[in-house]
Amino acid sequence: MKTPGFTTEGDAHAKLSLPCCDCGIVTPSTCCDLGVQVLCCKAEVAMLPTEERPLGCGCCFVNAVYDDGIKVGVFKSLAEIKASDAAPLKAGEMNRA
Repeated sequence: MKTPGFTTEGDAHAKLSLPCCDCGIVTPSTCCDLGVQVLCCKAEVAMLPTEERPLGCGCCFVNAVYDDGIKVGVFKSLAEIKASDAAPLKAGEMNRA
């Protein structure tokens, strides 16, 4: 049985403990987290992006991930693209020929 009381332990700024439940205020790490896959199309987004769910999308065999700019890969997973040494494309660097 929990002891009723008020604490600020762990990641909680304020926490009220009752015998039936805990209620507290914590700093959010991710506000929303979404991953969708339909057939060969996949999209992942989190607000704030995390290592587990970076901002990226893919269709069939072409994938893109945002990592301080846009990185694109063909026949590579989002994790492989993010780990690659290729320089990301940044706004203003994409010129039309």
